[in-house]
Amino acid sequence: MNTEGSRWSLENVRKLRTELAATPPPSAAPARDERYHAPAALVTSFEVQPAVQTAQDALEHLINDSVLVSEGEGRRRWMLKNDVRKRVLRRLQTEEAIADALHATPDRPRDVVQLTFESYVTRDPRPLDQQTPEELSATLQVIDWLQGTNLASGLPATSDVRVRVEAAALLQPFRALVGNYFRGRTRELAALRDYVGAGKVSSLTEKPPLLIYGPGGMGKSSLVAKFILDALAFGRDTLPIIYLDCDRP
Repeated sequence: MNTEGSRWSLENVRKLRTELAATPPPSAAPARDERYHAPAALVTSFEVQPAVQTAQDALEHLINDSVLVSEGEGRRRWMLKNDVRKRVLRRLQTEEAIADALHATPDRPRDVVQLTFESYVTRDPRPLDQQTPEELSATLQVIDWLQGTNLASGLPATSDVRVRVEAAALLQPFRALVGNYFRGRTRELAALRDYVGAGKVSSLTEKPPLLIYGPGGMGKSSLVAKFILDALAFGRDTLPIIYLDCDRP
Protein backbone atom coordinates (compact mmCIF):
# COMPACT_ATOMS: atom_id res chain seq x y z
CA MET A 1 0.00 0.00 0.00
CA ASN A 2 1.33 3.40 -0.96
CA THR A 3 0.96 5.33 2.31
CA GLU A 4 2.78 8.37 0.91
CA GLY A 5 0.24 8.73 -1.87
CA SER A 6 -2.57 8.22 0.62
CA ARG A 7 -1.26 10.95 2.85
CA TRP A 8 -1.19 13.50 0.04
CA SER A 9 -4.47 12.48 -1.53
CA LEU A 10 -6.81 15.27 -2.59
CA GLU A 11 -9.16 14.47 0.30
CA ASN A 12 -6.38 14.72 2.91
CA VAL A 13 -5.07 17.96 1.41
CA ARG A 14 -8.54 19.51 1.65
CA LYS A 15 -8.84 18.34 5.25
CA LEU A 16 -5.46 19.83 6.13
CA ARG A 17 -6.40 23.16 4.55
CA THR A 18 -9.61 23.25 6.57
CA GLU A 19 -7.74 22.57 9.81
CA LEU A 20 -5.17 25.28 9.05
CA ALA A 21 -7.90 27.80 8.24
CA ALA A 22 -9.56 27.10 11.60
CA THR A 23 -6.33 27.53 13.55
CA PRO A 24 -6.11 31.05 15.05
CA PRO A 25 -2.95 32.98 14.08
CA PRO A 26 -0.32 33.43 16.79
CA SER A 27 -0.92 36.54 18.81
CA ALA A 28 1.34 39.42 17.81
CA ALA A 29 3.92 40.58 20.31
CA PRO A 30 2.80 43.70 22.15
CA ALA A 31 4.29 46.93 20.78
CA ARG A 32 7.28 48.20 22.73
CA ASP A 33 6.85 51.49 24.51
CA GLU A 34 9.64 53.62 23.01
CA ARG A 35 8.36 57.07 23.88
CA TYR A 36 11.77 58.06 25.31
CA HIS A 37 13.84 56.70 22.44
CA ALA A 38 13.51 59.74 20.17
CA PRO A 39 14.95 62.23 22.70
CA ALA A 40 17.74 59.76 23.52
CA ALA A 41 18.59 59.39 19.81
CA LEU A 42 19.18 63.14 19.53
CA VAL A 43 21.79 63.44 22.29
CA THR A 44 25.19 61.85 22.70
CA SER A 45 24.32 60.84 26.27
CA PHE A 46 21.49 61.27 28.73
CA GLU A 47 20.68 60.91 32.40
CA VAL A 48 17.58 59.12 33.70
CA GLN A 49 15.93 61.22 36.38
CA PRO A 50 15.16 59.07 39.45
CA ALA A 51 12.01 61.08 40.12
CA VAL A 52 10.36 59.70 36.99
CA GLN A 53 7.77 57.18 38.13
CA THR A 54 5.58 56.91 35.06
CA ALA A 55 6.03 54.73 32.00
CA GLN A 56 8.33 52.25 33.67
CA ASP A 57 8.14 49.92 30.66
CA ALA A 58 9.38 52.73 28.42
CA LEU A 59 12.27 53.44 30.79
CA GLU A 60 13.16 49.76 30.97
CA HIS A 61 13.19 49.44 27.19
CA LEU A 62 15.32 52.58 26.92
CA ILE A 63 17.92 51.29 29.39
CA ASN A 64 17.99 47.89 27.70
CA ASP A 65 18.74 49.65 24.40
CA SER A 66 21.53 51.80 25.92
CA VAL A 67 25.03 51.44 27.34
CA LEU A 68 26.36 53.06 30.50
CA VAL A 69 29.05 55.61 29.61
CA SER A 70 29.78 57.28 32.96
CA GLU A 71 28.95 56.83 36.61
CA GLY A 72 29.86 58.87 39.65
CA GLU A 73 28.38 60.57 42.69
CA GLY A 74 25.20 58.59 42.31
CA ARG A 75 24.63 59.80 38.74
CA ARG A 76 24.67 57.68 35.62
CA ARG A 77 24.80 58.76 32.00
CA TRP A 78 23.65 56.46 29.25
CA MET A 79 24.11 56.39 25.48
CA LEU A 80 21.70 54.80 23.04
CA LYS A 81 23.24 51.86 21.17
CA ASN A 82 24.36 52.85 17.70
CA ASP A 83 22.05 50.52 15.76
CA VAL A 84 19.06 51.59 17.87
CA ARG A 85 19.89 55.28 17.38
CA LYS A 86 20.07 54.85 13.62
CA ARG A 87 16.74 52.99 13.61
CA VAL A 88 15.03 55.75 15.59
CA LEU A 89 16.49 58.49 13.38
CA ARG A 90 15.33 56.63 10.27
CA ARG A 91 11.89 56.46 11.82
CA LEU A 92 11.89 60.24 12.35
CA GLN A 93 13.20 60.45 8.77
CA THR A 94 12.59 64.08 7.77
CA GLU A 95 14.65 67.15 8.53
CA GLU A 96 11.62 68.83 10.11
CA ALA A 97 10.79 65.90 12.40
CA ILE A 98 14.38 65.56 13.59
CA ALA A 99 14.74 69.31 14.15
CA ASP A 100 11.43 69.51 16.04
CA ALA A 101 12.38 66.60 18.27
CA LEU A 102 15.78 68.19 18.88
CA HIS A 103 14.25 71.51 19.92
CA ALA A 104 11.88 69.64 22.23
CA THR A 105 14.90 68.18 24.07
CA PRO A 106 16.35 71.17 25.96
CA ASP A 107 18.71 69.35 28.32
CA ARG A 108 21.41 68.45 25.78
CA PRO A 109 25.16 67.87 26.28
CA ARG A 110 27.56 70.35 24.69
CA ASP A 111 30.37 68.02 23.62
CA VAL A 112 31.95 68.12 20.15
CA VAL A 113 29.87 65.28 18.70
CA GLN A 114 26.62 66.83 19.97
CA LEU A 115 27.44 70.26 18.56
CA THR A 116 28.53 68.75 15.24
CA PHE A 117 25.34 66.69 15.05
CA GLU A 118 23.18 69.75 15.66
CA SER A 119 25.06 71.75 13.04
CA TYR A 120 24.23 69.15 10.38
CA VAL A 121 20.60 68.93 11.51
CA THR A 122 20.26 72.70 11.08
CA ARG A 123 22.35 72.50 7.87
CA ASP A 124 24.90 74.95 9.19
CA PRO A 125 28.10 72.90 9.70
CA ARG A 126 31.59 74.32 9.60
CA PRO A 127 33.34 73.71 6.26
CA LEU A 128 35.50 70.60 6.34
CA ASP A 129 38.71 72.55 5.75
CA GLN A 130 37.96 74.61 8.88
CA GLN A 131 37.09 71.71 11.17
CA THR A 132 39.47 70.57 13.89
CA PRO A 133 40.56 66.92 14.03
CA GLU A 134 37.98 66.31 16.76
CA GLU A 135 35.24 67.89 14.65
CA LEU A 136 36.21 65.81 11.62
CA SER A 137 35.96 62.62 13.68
CA ALA A 138 32.59 63.82 14.97
CA THR A 139 31.46 64.45 11.39
CA LEU A 140 32.23 60.83 10.53
CA GLN A 141 30.04 59.71 13.43
CA VAL A 142 27.20 62.02 12.42
CA ILE A 143 27.31 60.77 8.82
CA ASP A 144 26.84 57.24 10.12
CA TRP A 145 23.90 58.29 12.29
CA LEU A 146 22.02 60.23 9.62
CA GLN A 147 22.35 57.75 6.77
CA GLY A 148 18.86 56.66 5.81
CA THR A 149 17.27 60.01 6.68
CA ASN A 150 16.39 62.91 4.41
CA LEU A 151 19.39 64.78 5.81
CA ALA A 152 21.80 62.31 4.19
CA SER A 153 21.77 64.21 0.89
CA GLY A 154 23.41 67.23 2.56
CA LEU A 155 26.22 65.29 4.22
CA PRO A 156 29.82 65.25 2.93
CA ALA A 157 31.22 62.08 1.42
CA THR A 158 32.58 59.65 3.99
CA SER A 159 35.72 59.07 1.93
CA ASP A 160 36.49 62.81 1.83
CA VAL A 161 36.10 63.17 5.59
CA ARG A 162 38.16 60.06 6.26
CA VAL A 163 41.07 61.38 4.17
CA ARG A 164 40.96 64.61 6.15
CA VAL A 165 40.86 62.74 9.46
CA GLU A 166 43.93 60.74 8.47
CA ALA A 167 45.76 63.86 7.32
CA ALA A 168 44.87 65.67 10.54
CA ALA A 169 46.16 62.73 12.58
CA LEU A 170 49.42 62.81 10.60
CA LEU A 171 49.91 66.55 11.14
CA GLN A 172 48.79 66.66 14.77
CA PRO A 173 52.31 65.94 16.17
CA PHE A 174 53.68 68.83 14.08
CA ARG A 175 51.03 71.19 15.40
CA ALA A 176 51.81 70.07 18.94
CA LEU A 177 55.51 70.83 18.39
CA VAL A 178 54.86 74.27 16.94
CA GLY A 179 52.19 75.20 19.48
CA ASN A 180 50.77 78.71 19.64
CA TYR A 181 53.95 80.58 20.51
CA PHE A 182 56.43 79.81 17.72
CA ARG A 183 58.43 82.97 17.02
CA GLY A 184 61.51 83.93 15.05
CA ARG A 185 63.70 81.48 13.10
CA THR A 186 63.00 83.51 9.97
CA ARG A 187 66.54 82.98 8.63
CA GLU A 188 66.38 79.21 9.16
CA LEU A 189 62.93 78.96 7.59
CA ALA A 190 64.12 81.00 4.59
CA ALA A 191 67.07 78.62 4.17
CA LEU A 192 64.73 75.65 4.13
CA ARG A 193 62.47 77.29 1.56
CA ASP A 194 65.44 78.14 -0.64
CA TYR A 195 66.74 74.58 -0.40
CA VAL A 196 63.52 72.84 -1.44
CA GLY A 197 62.61 75.51 -4.00
CA ALA A 198 65.80 75.42 -6.02
CA GLY A 199 64.25 73.35 -8.81
CA LYS A 200 65.03 69.91 -10.20
CA VAL A 201 68.22 68.27 -8.97
CA SER A 202 69.92 65.53 -10.98
CA SER A 203 72.43 64.31 -8.36
CA LEU A 204 73.24 64.48 -4.65
CA THR A 205 76.68 65.78 -5.58
CA GLU A 206 75.11 68.81 -7.18
CA LYS A 207 72.84 69.35 -4.20
CA PRO A 208 73.70 67.29 -1.12
CA PRO A 209 71.13 66.71 1.66
CA LEU A 210 70.56 69.58 4.05
CA LEU A 211 71.36 68.68 7.65
CA ILE A 212 69.88 70.52 10.62
CA TYR A 213 71.91 69.94 13.75
CA GLY A 214 72.29 71.30 17.25
CA PRO A 215 72.10 70.32 20.93
CA GLY A 216 68.96 68.63 22.19
CA GLY A 217 66.09 70.92 23.10
CA MET A 218 67.06 73.81 20.80
CA GLY A 219 63.94 73.35 18.65
CA LYS A 220 65.14 71.42 15.60
CA SER A 221 61.97 69.36 15.42
CA SER A 222 59.81 72.44 15.98
CA LEU A 223 61.60 74.21 13.12
CA VAL A 224 60.97 71.31 10.72
CA ALA A 225 57.36 71.05 11.90
CA LYS A 226 56.80 74.76 11.31
CA PHE A 227 58.32 74.50 7.84
CA ILE A 228 56.09 71.53 6.94
CA LEU A 229 52.91 73.23 8.17
CA ASP A 230 53.78 76.45 6.34
CA ALA A 231 54.49 74.55 3.14
CA LEU A 232 51.20 72.62 3.30
CA ALA A 233 49.29 75.82 4.01
CA PHE A 234 49.96 76.84 0.40
CA GLY A 235 48.29 73.68 -0.90
CA ARG A 236 48.71 69.97 -0.38
CA ASP A 237 50.14 69.42 -3.87
CA THR A 238 52.85 72.07 -3.77
CA LEU A 239 55.40 70.07 -1.78
CA PRO A 240 55.53 66.31 -1.19
CA ILE A 241 56.46 65.48 2.41
CA ILE A 242 58.05 62.27 3.65
CA TYR A 243 58.60 62.18 7.40
CA LEU A 244 60.54 59.36 9.07
CA ASP A 245 60.69 59.47 12.85
CA CYS A 246 63.67 57.38 13.96
CA ASP A 247 62.43 57.46 17.57
CA ARG A 248 59.37 55.42 16.63
CA PRO A 249 60.22 51.75 16.01
